Amino acid sequence: MTRPARVAARSAVVVAVFGAGAAWSFEARAAGFATARFGGEHGTVVTTNPTALYFNPAGIGFSEGTHVFLDGQLAMRNATWEHTLAPSDIVPQNPAGGEGNAGRAHLFNVFGAPALGATTKLGNLALGAGLFVPFGGRASWDTNGQFVGSQYPLAATDVQR
Repeated sequence: MTRPARVAARSAVVVAVFGAGAAWSFEARAAGFATARFGGEHGTVVTTNPTALYFNPAGIGFSEGTHVFLDGQLAMRNATWEHTLAPSDIVPQNPAGGEGNAGRAHLFNVFGAPALGATTKLGNLALGAGLFVPFGGRASWDTNGQFVGSQYPLAATDVQR
């Protein structure tokens, strides 16, 4: 193998290794709030209906006439979280106070995500208005009845706090 061929082979290996390292994917760490799915198949970045006001407002420039859009999603969320009491969770001044930091927390919520939009096209002028609630709801955890009315009122909010 000639010297230029060896240099080319080494360069190809270096480029391949660097390319593989640059293209390597890691674990995705995303939030669980991605609920912006109103409109079903109609709600995308290439649409011209009123969902374009959320996904891509320029899309209404390609619409024709007047459109009204009403959509809603109903979701039920059920979650549990468990925390085992660690030795560092016990406060020397009050060993029983650690009980508020350990145990199982639970929630069950029903919530909705409404969407309302309207667009109209007047010649070359496109107008639109909309109300979209992509995160529709909040988490309401159960309370720890053992601490309700006690000298530790924050422990009544349970272990998920």
